[in-house]
Amino acid sequence: MKQIKIWTMCVALLFLASTVAIAFMAAPSDASPGQANNLLNEENKACTCFIAAGTGSATGEVIASKNRDLQQVQVMKFVDPDERYSYIGSMTNKAPGISQGLNEMGLSIGHTWMPVSGYDYDGYSPFMVNQLVMEMCANVAEAIELIDNLPKREGATYMVADNEMAAFVETVPTIYSPDIAVEIVQDGVSYHTNHYLYEPFYSWVIEDGFSYMWTPSYSRYDRAAELVAEAEYVLTPELVISFCRDIENFGNAKPNELKAAHPEVPSSVWVNGWPGFSICNTRTVSTSVFVMDNDYPGLLSTMWMSIYNPCYCTFVPMHNAMLKGVDLANSELEMYTDGSAWRTAAKLRDSNCYDWGEIVPELEAWESDAMTANSEAEDLAIALIEAGMVEEAAELLTESDIGLALDAIDFLISLSTCACDVFAVAWNEAIAKTQK
Repeated sequence: MKQIKIWTMCVALLFLASTVAIAFMAAPSDASPGQANNLLNEENKACTCFIAAGTGSATGEVIASKNRDLQQVQVMKFVDPDERYSYIGSMTNKAPGISQGLNEMGLSIGHTWMPVSGYDYDGYSPFMVNQLVMEMCANVAEAIELIDNLPKREGATYMVADNEMAAFVETVPTIYSPDIAVEIVQDGVSYHTNHYLYEPFYSWVIEDGFSYMWTPSYSRYDRAAELVAEAEYVLTPELVISFCRDIENFGNAKPNELKAAHPEVPSSVWVNGWPGFSICNTRTVSTSVFVMDNDYPGLLSTMWMSIYNPCYCTFVPMHNAMLKGVDLANSELEMYTDGSAWRTAAKLRDSNCYDWGEIVPELEAWESDAMTANSEAEDLAIALIEAGMVEEAAELLTESDIGLALDAIDFLISLSTCACDVFAVAWNEAIAKTQK
């Protein structure tokens, strides 16, 4: 059983009461759950998230993650909006909002898509909700309050984390009431995919046909449970990175076995979908693992970012200290902000010279060296901070992050070059055989 602390929505909001200035006040709604539409024609966005806090984190730091499952070019954003918090974000190229991010206060966010039968066309998309949380909130309490009060266009589960706690916030479009349910995680481990877990939404799906239970979502959820249990409910950033690369059940074509393992779900509620049965799958386009620093959350909190599918791309550290020099980050990391980094990793996959997961050991070896370099940079930065040299600490971390991010691209190019060489050798050998 997951080791978590769960409060009901009312208790959670009373416990987390804080003030956030919001211009919008949601109008009362008498909408009730209705019969679900067949959403197989909707763009299934999927995604998987993990959370670890308290005794669930081996380092004592809050750890959170998000895999994004889609199929479009992803870019990084380094944003310093007027009179709001600056943030690092990742998103589809030229699209508004962000899919995941970390702000200058040490708050991180990401979301999973949730199937819902209706839309509130006056509400915000999950991507814009993510952006607003990054710009307006300093901690998990403020994030939950803002998400609760914003008009929400569609179903989503938000992962929010700071250096004290984390939460999953399930939402439905604001045309329904209530439109939010919360799980607070202060001590333990939790995970979420793309089906409703919390009341009243779980009962709406099971009893009232509000939505459906998606077999790929249950497959990834069950696998997450297995991974967490194997880790004995204590996670590290490296372990979460490995979870995000997990390809167990890749291309699973046995949904009936999955349904049989969950007799609590009525047969009429199940819906099959595209084969995103593994945590890392063919549609995974980016991943973030967040490590929220206990002592200096506004400088040393880190977004370990894989700009592409993590089975073909390295994770690189991006501290929120970078936000003290947004212009420098945008200038030096242009390959990440214009999509070039994503395309570089995509070429590696498109070479077809490596099977799924085949080059993960090489990626992990590079990351091991990067983590050592990162730890050394953090130790130096802490010494500077303690000496009162905060700006110098931020500059040091920024330079380290930029250096590792650019080195990662060179490393991926080298793997692509090797892939081309391997392909060329195999091709030449095949041609030679035909000529004998």
